Amino acid sequence: MNSTKIIIVGYPKSGTTWITRLVAELLQCPVAGFWAEPDNPEIAIEGAGRQSPYNCYKSHHQYRELSEFTEFNDLLPIYVARDPRDVALSGSHTLVQQSSASDQAIRLKRMIAAVLQGDKDVHYWCRVSWKDHVLQYLEQGVFYLRYEDMLDEPTRESIRLLRYIGLERNAEQIDSAIEKQSFQAARERFLQRDDRWRAHFLRVGTKEQWKSELTPEQLAQFDEALGPMLIRLGYTPSSNAP
Repeated sequence: MNSTKIIIVGYPKSGTTWITRLVAELLQCPVAGFWAEPDNPEIAIEGAGRQSPYNCYKSHHQYRELSEFTEFNDLLPIYVARDPRDVALSGSHTLVQQSSASDQAIRLKRMIAAVLQGDKDVHYWCRVSWKDHVLQYLEQGVFYLRYEDMLDEPTRESIRLLRYIGLERNAEQIDSAIEKQSFQAARERFLQRDDRWRAHFLRVGTKEQWKSELTPEQLAQFDEALGPMLIRLGYTPSSNAP
């Protein structure tokens, strides 16, 4: 019997690794890998021994790319949106590290440009802007959640996810899944295996770092380019932030 394929998709550094693992934990199904890349040693892979009618996959594909797969009508997509200002900050620590730029300020400048305009030289999946990536899914009415809401209200958002998929879990099962897939628990598992790269990849699992780490000029760039999109997704424009 074929499994139902659940695709957790988002722009790079939007929390897709964490949420893919959390969904799989809630469903007690495997994270089978990165969608359409069977040889990719994806960081989210785990739970190979779980027996389930579901399989979870992580993805950064654009909607137009995902829709070209022959299995598309059988996929169950979940989109993860994250504040693009924090996406830029997180990406500057991991995605730009392969460049010649050793200075954090230079890496951040490059990552901001990638988020706002797209830049395949920063990362293949950043070749389109954050706005273009998000809009493709919003315009198709794909179920989405915000990374920040998962941090603040993981139980509520887990229930939303389960209802979308068509399943129920009791409070104890939901609390257990959330605890097992917390950033701290996941990082400790990586460190116990001496997998420091994956532990570093998870970063800190917080929100609104942009308030203290971006300059007024950088914040103005986001407001100018993404003001209406920030408001549409429930984010406070930088000019209105306390």
